[in-house]
Amino acid sequence: MLEAWASSWLMQRITWQQELQRREQQERQRQEQQERQRRGQQERQRQEQQERQRREQQELQQQEREQQELPQQEREQQELLPSCRKQPEQQQRSR
Repeated sequence: MLEAWASSWLMQRITWQQELQRREQQERQRQEQQERQRRGQQERQRQEQQERQRREQQELQQQEREQQELPQQEREQQELLPSCRKQPEQQQRSR
């Protein structure tokens, strides 16, 4: 009788330990999965941030180029204007 009880108790304890180990394993796997997801999300956010910064940098460079080209175009137009004005005057004088 005692042996049967001890055997039953031992089997119950083994079953309980196995269940505990199974739950701990599941919890570890859940935590690892969450950590992978968190890292993946951080990596995506980092890449998105880099992409945003790259685009902003390109826009700034484009604006700087346009700003540098604008005075050049204005100078060219200013240089052309007097010659456009002189031509009719010269034509009138030559008549």
